[in-house]
Formats: sequence, structure tokens, C-alpha cells
Amino acid sequence: HKDVVLGPKETKTFKVRMKDIWTISSQSVNEIKQQIDENLNRIKDTEYYETGKIKKEGLIQRLDSILKDQELYAANVEERINRFSVFIDEVKQIRENALSVEFWRSRVPEAKKENILDFIIEVENPTKNDLNLKDQKNYLPTEIKTEHIVNAENFDIKYDPNRRRLYITKEEILKPKEKKRYQIGIIDVWSIAQEKIEDLKDRTREAYKLLEKTEYGNTASYLVKNIKENLTKIEDSQAIKKPIKEHISAFRLNEQYFASAQKDVQALEDLLRAVREHLERSPLKNVLQKITLLNTIAAIAAAIFGEKPLITTFWKIIIGIIIFVGILTIIHFTIWSKRSKGVKKEDLEEPTDQKTS
Repeated sequence: HKDVVLGPKETKTFKVRMKDIWTISSQSVNEIKQQIDENLNRIKDTEYYETGKIKKEGLIQRLDSILKDQELYAANVEERINRFSVFIDEVKQIRENALSVEFWRSRVPEAKKENILDFIIEVENPTKNDLNLKDQKNYLPTEIKTEHIVNAENFDIKYDPNRRRLYITKEEILKPKEKKRYQIGIIDVWSIAQEKIEDLKDRTREAYKLLEKTEYGNTASYLVKNIKENLTKIEDSQAIKKPIKEHISAFRLNEQYFASAQKDVQALEDLLRAVREHLERSPLKNVLQKITLLNTIAAIAAAIFGEKPLITTFWKIIIGIIIFVGILTIIHFTIWSKRSKGVKKEDLEEPTDQKTS
């Protein structure tokens, strides 16, 4: 700000020059591309290499789309500033993937016949003139990446950095009133793996078996009931075949059920951790209380008899108590350990007092 005196009807223009910080440099993009190449080479002789090449293609395409879109608005500073926050977040995500071992070694769902869904595209030329399809963008669902497309029907696969989604386009001329229908083959990524569901079931069984006879038994029963309900909803939903739009919609809901089940399993394990911490601390607490009690007895003896107990006798008593408490602790944890090993991988069941007819 500054003080400016303007005369009647006077207009002044001030030009403020500043460093352009709303540009993603080609240098930073090239550095990320270099990391992509290096990490792809690390898996060259592994089972992940072919999928990795497709992943690389997708990441490079996303980076090039950002630079291209940025150039379109080079002269429009306001629009470029508005888009910059989206672009910088996108570049950060691409960089994280480029450097992630898990990203390069993660498996794409197997492209089996029963695991492929058809994404239908219907186009029509309602005009009286020829229509070029290259002007139409057909956006794919947000979860779809380049490696998930198994049949593109000769469409070009491109990326929109603003929407953060892939779209497909095709240079083809439609005659007046002509209609066409395309089936794009996509791997089904809208299912929660049964392995993940079974893992939650196993963790639930193990935790509940150790909690059911503790003071947390009722809380554990409540959590087990909720976990079972949510996982059952997911399994029942995924057992029914649906059209792709309904399938995706059901997946969004199943993700919420799964997240809720995960939180409840974590809550069960937190309860188990609390029980174990209590058991670990109890012997130490008892020893300290007995040592304090002995100190009090020594003080009373000194007050009554005018002398303190012999030091050797005093320490013999303390050592005896510590050994006794140690033996009890070993016995207790031995029983607990045997009980933990005895957990069976049986069906996830609610406690008998929680079942309904």
C-alpha cells in the first residue's frame, strides 16, 4: 500500500513486478521423470516390470499434461494461479509414486475374463454435418489408471490434471445422424480383496479370545458384533453381480463398511494392549507397595522397640518377596502365553450372549 494523491478525474496505473512462483518448472518435472526411469530399471528382471512400464507411461502422461495445460494459460496469470494449487498437489502425488517401492511392486488385479468390466460409450451425431469425435472427452471413473485398461477400442488415453482423471478420445468422423457404441474393457478395481476381509476376521478372533474373560469382555463383544455385521455386508454385496455403475456405487459404500470394521478391530487390539500393560505393571506395583510397607514396619519397630531391625534380615525379607512375586508373574504369563497360542482360526462368531435368533 502507499499514499497517492489523485487530482480530479485523474487515473494512475501502477505495475508491481514479482517473482513468478505459480509455475511448475520443466527442470523439476525432468528430475521426477529421471526417478521414474531409475525405479523402473530396479524392477527390470522381476515379475513387476511389464506392469511397471504401463505405470511409467501413466505417470509421464500426467506430468506432460500438467506442463501442456500450464502453457495454455501462460498469459492468463489469474487462471494460472487458480490452477497452480491443483497442479502442485498432482506433482507431489506423482513424485511420491515415482519414489515408492510399494507403488512399483504393487500388483494390478489379474485380468481374468470374470474380472473385466465393460465401460460402455455411446456417441451420436445429431447434426446434419459430419462430426469429429476428437472434440469429445469421455471421462473414466476416478480409480482407473492406465494399467487398468485392457481394451481401449483404439481410443487415445489422456489425462486431465484439473479433474485428476483419465479420459479417452478418438479421431473418427461420424456421419449425420449416425450412432456408434464402444465397449472399453476395464479391470475391476471396485472390489475389496477377500484376503483383507479374512485378515480382519483373524485379528478379531485372536483379540476376542484373549479379552472375553477380562473386564473388557462386554466392550469386546460389542465391537465383534459390529465387525461381523460390516464384513458380512461387504461379502453379501460383492457376491451379487451388478451393472458397472451400481457396482461402483456399492464399492463406495463397502469402503465405508470396511473402514468402520478396521477401526473396530484397532479398538479391540487397543483393549488387548491395555490388558497386557496392566499385567506387566501389576507385579512391579505390588513390589513397590511391599517395599514401602516394609519401610513403614521398620519405622514402627524402631519407635516401639527403640531399635531398627537388622539390615541383613530386612533385605532378606525384601529379596524373598521379590522372588515370590517373580514366580507368580512367570506362572501368570505362562498361562497367558498358552492361552494365546490356543486361539483357533474358526468362523467369526458373536459371543453366545450377543446372538439373536
